[in-house]
Amino acid sequence: MKKVQNLILAIFFLIPTLFFAQKFQGKAIYQSKTVLNLNRPQDTTKQDQIRQERRKAFENMLKQELEKRYILDFTQKAALYTEEAKVDVGATNPRAGRIKMMANIMSGGTVSNGILYTNIQNRTYINKQELFGKNFLIEDKLPEYEWTLENETKQIGNYTCYKATATTQMRDLQAEARQMRENMRKKGNGNKKIEPIIKEVKITVWYTPQIPISVGPEKFGGLPGLILEANIGNTQLLCTQITLNPSEKVEINPPKGGKVVSQEKFDETREKKMQEMSKNFRRGGRSGGRIPGGRGR
Repeated sequence: MKKVQNLILAIFFLIPTLFFAQKFQGKAIYQSKTVLNLNRPQDTTKQDQIRQERRKAFENMLKQELEKRYILDFTQKAALYTEEAKVDVGATNPRAGRIKMMANIMSGGTVSNGILYTNIQNRTYINKQELFGKNFLIEDKLPEYEWTLENETKQIGNYTCYKATATTQMRDLQAEARQMRENMRKKGNGNKKIEPIIKEVKITVWYTPQIPISVGPEKFGGLPGLILEANIGNTQLLCTQITLNPSEKVEINPPKGGKVVSQEKFDETREKKMQEMSKNFRRGGRSGGRIPGGRGR
């Protein structure tokens, strides 16, 4: 009887290995959600109520910008992570640039744009991004998170998922934005450079060994299964649909066409451009072009 049980267990663990040893491809759809924390004061006067209505309209557009869908195509060797095309908020709103900038700040800068190619086997990535009209190919190694594997499980769709946690250091863009506004209020500090503010953030993910692919949304990975949910800061990425061996195959190739840089070099270039944009933004603020609801935060 014991031999039969051992044989059954061996077959159970062998099936995924045999299944994934064949030519295999999958597609996962992720929905992003970011909790807004705008800390708006309550308005009482009629003029303030008008401002509040404008702020609400702005926040609705910001919420729309923060809610995105991503597609992860994967094989045993590589993965391609892209944002699903949708109607651009800029098509109807002249403040699209500021809305996108605020969305990046509110999400903590965690959600990638462009095309993210991951080489699962050698743990490297190529991220194609556009920065102020210029294409970049960011080539670097994937982050090596020190995952703590938990015993806690939960069901996501048809898959049993296990919890894993880690911590990481990241820019506190919301705190930097507050510091920028504080400098604007102080005479003579409007052009003062904002130093990066670093905070420690907890990452919680849920992965399923039923799909033994060491990848997930964004640059998350390094676990014995596909990550179906990732929570970092106030942003959640949740898998809403999985298709294994879809009828329409997708070629998973590294993106091309752009200046090749490391992640560190790209961050330096982006920081320089953001500082330039902040100066222009502050000049615009003096003529009434500030983001609605900037007062009181």
